[in-house]
Amino acid sequence: MYLKAIVELRERGIPSLRARLSERLGHAPATVTDMVQRLAEASLVFIADDRQVCLTRRGFREAVSVLAKHRIIECFLDTTVGLEWSLLHDEACRWEHVVSDEAAYLMQRLLGTPDHDPYGNPIPEPKSADWPHSIELTLEEMVSGRSPHAGLVLGSLGERIQTSIVLLRAFDAAGLRPGARFSVAPYPGGYALTGEGSESMVLLTSTQLRDVGIATRAG
Repeated sequence: MYLKAIVELRERGIPSLRARLSERLGHAPATVTDMVQRLAEASLVFIADDRQVCLTRRGFREAVSVLAKHRIIECFLDTTVGLEWSLLHDEACRWEHVVSDEAAYLMQRLLGTPDHDPYGNPIPEPKSADWPHSIELTLEEMVSGRSPHAGLVLGSLGERIQTSIVLLRAFDAAGLRPGARFSVAPYPGGYALTGEGSESMVLLTSTQLRDVGIATRAG
């Protein structure tokens, strides 16, 4: 869980500080500090000079392997099992601890070797040496001040959105899955996302915008 979370923070361009891990995982700061210490003693992480929690080579290999397995399982649950889109992440979190690397590899082949999960995030090669690839642009970076933006294309949804079934169902109800066109405008307390042709809105805080990746701006 912790190793995967560090990689996911890096994917979003977020410093992997213990405070960010606490926010991401919903664990108390003291719990995070204790677990980071255990991981350091196991030679899986180390604390850099800028106080970020960084992966050792061994920790990196384990993190990328778990991340790849998790996203392959999400694809399998979506395409083969037909599980509700909003439940894929939570269920994959359960499966990733019991599915072997060999079984995950066979799942991936059965599915035709997908390169992105159902939430638009790239699936790494389990032995990749140059992961993660940063998300090209986040909605947080796109939104400047309180100006509205239209003609955007949803690229991906990050971990903090995936962990909320209620929020994922709101995205789904608004027609906001990866590849969907949408607009964003200021709203009291945050921002409102509206899918093209939809009357439903998704309300996000400014912090949650960094977990929304933008694919392109539609022509």
